[in-house]
Amino acid sequence: MKNKATCLFLFLLLAALGVSHAETIAYQFTAVDLAIANPQSPVYEIATFLLTPGEAPNLISQPPGVSLTYDNVAVDYSETVGGVVASSIDALATVTIDPDGIQVQSNKPGSFDFFAGSGGGSTWSGNPNAPTFQAGTYASADEIGDYVNVSNVNAPELPTFALLGTGLLGIAALARRKSTKNLL
Repeated sequence: MKNKATCLFLFLLLAALGVSHAETIAYQFTAVDLAIANPQSPVYEIATFLLTPGEAPNLISQPPGVSLTYDNVAVDYSETVGGVVASSIDALATVTIDPDGIQVQSNKPGSFDFFAGSGGGSTWSGNPNAPTFQAGTYASADEIGDYVNVSNVNAPELPTFALLGTGLLGIAALARRKSTKNLL
């Protein structure tokens, strides 16, 4: 019985480790702009949005540098005052990613329009028609308090789910076997 329990434990450990192998299904951007640098009550504008790998921008402009413009991007926008959310809106926006940062402009007139500096670090590489975004935090050297964060949104691969499911079935079978032995 001890060997079966050891094998089951090792199998479950391998299943848990397998969850880390995943495919990027989207890039999540968080653009933060320090709008008012009041030490007692700073005001930040924050926009969060997703872009899919290989998604072509609607417009590519050059020089200086290459700017990628995406239209009708779903954006979660909020404004915080002194660390408290003062307003929040979900809207479609035009997002322009350039070497100096990200411009986020709501499609709704009179709503939000701001620039979050990224310190001149390139947030993407490869072909501008199908850019690969680089995960990381890009803090602006010129715009104090501004930064852009890019992270990968991953989906576990199908074999990972199969391995995890098999492990869970093994635990259920072991628990059932123990409960029937205790009844006898």
